[in-house]
Amino acid sequence: MYFQSMAMTLFLLIVISILAADNSSSPQIKNSDVGEGEILSFGDFTGEILPVLYVRNLPASVNFYQQLGFRFDHYFDHHTGDSVNEWKYEDSPLYAEMWAGSARFALHKASSSDSLVVGSTRHYFGVTDIDVHYERVKGNGIHVGEIINRPWMRMFSVVDPDGHELYFQTRPKE
Repeated sequence: MYFQSMAMTLFLLIVISILAADNSSSPQIKNSDVGEGEILSFGDFTGEILPVLYVRNLPASVNFYQQLGFRFDHYFDHHTGDSVNEWKYEDSPLYAEMWAGSARFALHKASSSDSLVVGSTRHYFGVTDIDVHYERVKGNGIHVGEIINRPWMRMFSVVDPDGHELYFQTRPKE
């Protein structure tokens, strides 16, 4: 199951990378214009990609991610269709958006009918100073792995309450 999950994640990352390419300067082409072996490219993509992590307890996950240094943006109020900063209902919110610097991602409460696997992904987030970020996260009482030093990267990992692996990384200074 783990290897199937990793293979699917890799496949999705490749597809997302292809879709995210800036095609604004590419001419619009029709299927009939594409020769054998050519790739059909169409659409006016904005370059925005919104990763969604499925979680079991959305408010607890929002709190956990804030302790890792991510910024909470809003919950989606499924009662009114509005974006709200505070949840005022007895039921649980289903969706929240977070920020990692200028990159946005979402946390979505998995329902019992979802066929998606909760907690089976790995995500990498660049930070400006790995040592400072490590101490801040550790200071918030989060269990963190040791800093790993590689010639191409310094990083550490955290596992969120749902099993998503989160890696924080800094490239070496040249």
